[in-house]
Amino acid sequence: MTEGWFRNQTRNQALHDGTGDPLQLTDALGPKMQLDAIATLDLAGAFELGGAQLILHSDPLPTSTPGPAVLRRTGSTAPCYAEFVIRRLVYAKNALAGGALQGFFTLRVFGAGDIVTHRFASTADTPLMLFPWKAPGDAESGRNELRNALRTDVLAFAAYWRKAPPKQR
Repeated sequence: MTEGWFRNQTRNQALHDGTGDPLQLTDALGPKMQLDAIATLDLAGAFELGGAQLILHSDPLPTSTPGPAVLRRTGSTAPCYAEFVIRRLVYAKNALAGGALQGFFTLRVFGAGDIVTHRFASTADTPLMLFPWKAPGDAESGRNELRNALRTDVLAFAAYWRKAPPKQR
């Protein structure tokens, strides 16, 4: 599940050149592309949720959910249930480190009913060399870099989950 791409308006405005978005940078990693990118991963294995059946939801979540989400985001009534949510993806750039894709993620594991037994949230970032591309001919390479960066961020988050002491997740 995803909540959006480039929600930070200041960084989003930096991708516009005053003539709209001729290079199509702001839609470079939309919800459908995010879904396609993470669908190639073994998320059940990465999060050590053996035997889990992965169900991907193509519709993005609302951009803001009032208060903490305590209920399941789907109508699933499965006794063992987990949610991996891409909370936010941001292109970040600074003069020293260059550009990076920063992912903000949450994993919630439920027991019986709507009781959250584990909740873990963290960030991951992957350096970018091609994004934002400068010419339309570089768009496909830039999009591939973003998809690979998202997969790298998700796997890094899964590694943080596995390493976290049980009381922290």
